[in-house]
Amino acid sequence: MLTSSRLPLDLTSAEVVAHPVMREAAISKLDAKGWNTKEIIKEVTWSRVTLLLGHVRELVLEIYLDCQNVQELSMPSATTLLR
Repeated sequence: MLTSSRLPLDLTSAEVVAHPVMREAAISKLDAKGWNTKEIIKEVTWSRVTLLLGHVRELVLEIYLDCQNVQELSMPSATTLLR
């Protein structure tokens, strides 16, 4: 199940702790989803990507496990076939 956690904004550590006016200026340069628009990879960019991939991995695992459960329910086991 996907959680609804918010990703950290794509800001450097210096921008996060900067004076509020400077921090707001940095935030205003982000797109609607919180990514920087200058195509610069920052340290937090990798954290954002890792979190997003974690959600994808969780979804793939859920689909895989659901498929396994369906196969177990719909396909008789070899021991059942031999009886």
